[in-house]
Amino acid sequence: MPTLLTDDLTSGMVLEQDVKDRSGRLLVRAGVALTERSLKVLRTWGIAEVTVQEDEQTRQRDAVEHPHPLAAADPELVTRGMAHAEQLFRHVDMNHPAAAALASLVVERFVKHNAGAGHGR
Repeated sequence: MPTLLTDDLTSGMVLEQDVKDRSGRLLVRAGVALTERSLKVLRTWGIAEVTVQEDEQTRQRDAVEHPHPLAAADPELVTRGMAHAEQLFRHVDMNHPAAAALASLVVERFVKHNAGAGHGR
């Protein structure tokens, strides 16, 4: 569910969440396909960005255009990177989204740093 700038929205996109003005008044309900009229309402009320639902075609296009950084990495190196991250985050609640995101970045950096080096740290 990507968050898009209002200027990047097109008719037919479906809202993931209700869009409200600053006072909490509902402007466009979640699950509604955007129309030219609803796009005009969003712009008129100064809504900068909204969250829209992803369709399967968008997911597939994004997977091709933006593959996961570790998709082509050596599996053994990824495993060593995960072990490295587990050691670094051994006292952290890995169910917390921020901790999980940081651990993923550690693995990516480990793999990038050690790719071609033939050794880990």
